[in-house]
Amino acid sequence: MRPSTKAVARLAILLVLPLVPLAAEARESLVVVCDDNYPPYVFRGGDGEIQGILVDQWRAWEESTGVRVDLRAMDWFEALAEMRLGRADVIDTVFRTPEREALWDFTPPYADIEVPVFVHHDVAGIAKPQDLRGFRVGGAARWQDRIAIGYPYVRDANGNEVADLKRPYFGPDSLLVDLNCGYRTKFDFLTRRIDCDLGVNLINAFADDKMIPIVANADGSWGTVRIPPERTWTVVTSFRF
Repeated sequence: MRPSTKAVARLAILLVLPLVPLAAEARESLVVVCDDNYPPYVFRGGDGEIQGILVDQWRAWEESTGVRVDLRAMDWFEALAEMRLGRADVIDTVFRTPEREALWDFTPPYADIEVPVFVHHDVAGIAKPQDLRGFRVGGAARWQDRIAIGYPYVRDANGNEVADLKRPYFGPDSLLVDLNCGYRTKFDFLTRRIDCDLGVNLINAFADDKMIPIVANADGSWGTVRIPPERTWTVVTSFRF
């Protein structure tokens, strides 16, 4: 792999309602959604609580305006879905795209982020960010820590068998990876200029066939298992006239 010239991405806040008129409209609360794994802006600490620059900024904004902020950190795709479904007023740490501009309003960008681009040595013709125009590559990782799925049994002072909560049996942790890539171009058809977007989505890219235990017997053996999520892929093509 070889690094190409760094690109600069700009973070912005995307809104259904602009921030400035909120005080004039006397709104009592504001629902803000964001990614829960985007350090240093927002991430979860060891106790599971969200922290980071955005948390501090929204708390300061709340104190300044008197408008209560319900900051909800979640998987990024869930945050986008919340906005599309109208269940959130603001989404933070979002990048501006023509598709999103057609749906929502944006504040001016508040941060420039240098994004390194790595290109395989077999790929020729990519030497600067402008050479990537039209291409997109993305992915997401979903991780779940191991959870207790059962307990051994011991006898209490009265001789009754009870679960030993201090020695749980744990199931495995889970890491699921989604990948996507696409290309956007334009072409002339008859008298029209047409935008064409081709995308490939791979869900659970590294899935396997191993059963996942969800309940353990008292001796530690598996009592109940579930089928692991399968690997799926879709090809999506869209045209804009």
